Amino acid sequence: MLKHTLIAGLITASAFAYSQPALDIGGVKFGASLESQKAQMQKVNPQYQFSEIKTREGKVLGWQGIATNKNNGVNDQLLALQDDNGKIWYLGRVQKFDEGMHIPHDTYLAALKEKYGEPSSLSRDKQDFSWIYGRDYVFIKGPNPPSGICPSQAGGDVRTPRTEMSQLKSAGINLPVPGAFEPRCGLQMNVKLYKGVNSSMVFGSEIQIIEHQSRYDALEKKQQAADAAKQKAIDAMQGNKPKL
Repeated sequence: MLKHTLIAGLITASAFAYSQPALDIGGVKFGASLESQKAQMQKVNPQYQFSEIKTREGKVLGWQGIATNKNNGVNDQLLALQDDNGKIWYLGRVQKFDEGMHIPHDTYLAALKEKYGEPSSLSRDKQDFSWIYGRDYVFIKGPNPPSGICPSQAGGDVRTPRTEMSQLKSAGINLPVPGAFEPRCGLQMNVKLYKGVNSSMVFGSEIQIIEHQSRYDALEKKQQAADAAKQKAIDAMQGNKPKL
């Protein structure tokens, strides 16, 4: 019963419509303001130690909680990244379950399908799953969705200079953060299960919910503004003449 509760409490979702799906991890609402979700993030695991994620210039990109085990190894990480409006555009959690708390693979798989229905895609070993939504946030059904709508992986090592976040290196688990966004993708949710060789027990899991549509549009708008400013500066210099 405890194991089923663990899975059920990890993620919940409401019915999908022609708007951003209402998703959460442990009650932390994706798409809500980061500030409004900090209290819930603390409830997910009381052992979390929280810190801000900042750029080198000091801009706050997000908030992450890390919990360690008795050997001082990271076994639970929760990460939320915000956009310029303070809304959560990335939400991820990665866990390594303690001995005695490993979960049967079939049990975990059944819980995922019960919660979300069939994923858009899954790997042959049934350890990698994706739920894909097009730019209009309509769910793309599997088992063979059109390629190129959303990236196959979130991409990016979480220790990149852009975010300078830790990763679960000792457990062979990391939490990828996207470095780019797709114009045809609205949103994607990725789940990865970790189990030992020739084992049917899941010892760790990773989930990410990633907003593409608004992030792509915002970055595209910034790039267009930067290009326009650059061209304006070039145009302003057209009348310059050398003083010989």
